[in-house]
Amino acid sequence: MKALLALIIWSLLIAVFSLIPLQSSGPEIIPHQDKLIHLICYAVLAYLALMAFGQKGGQNVYLKLILGCIIYGIVIEIAQALLNTGRYFDYFDIIANIIGSLTGSLVYNFFRQK
Repeated sequence: MKALLALIIWSLLIAVFSLIPLQSSGPEIIPHQDKLIHLICYAVLAYLALMAFGQKGGQNVYLKLILGCIIYGIVIEIAQALLNTGRYFDYFDIIANIIGSLTGSLVYNFFRQK
């Protein structure tokens, strides 16, 4: 139940912070730091999704959860383009979201096997 609540809250935070108008991102401390942020956000999303639902099914459920995280990232990117909030669609953000989702699933598997 805690993992489900965390998943819902994290999903909402991703949506809110991805869709609100961006004032100023400030200087980049790390080159392409926004991609790193995407990767981390979607790694956490996938990890929480697997914590909430991964134990209840086999590999089929596992793959559906990861695919769901990837689709969520794509939908958020499309919404950025459609809502005209000063945010923009970026294919590289989608790639970072996919890598993050896969990374989160690897972390989940690593801790699950211990």
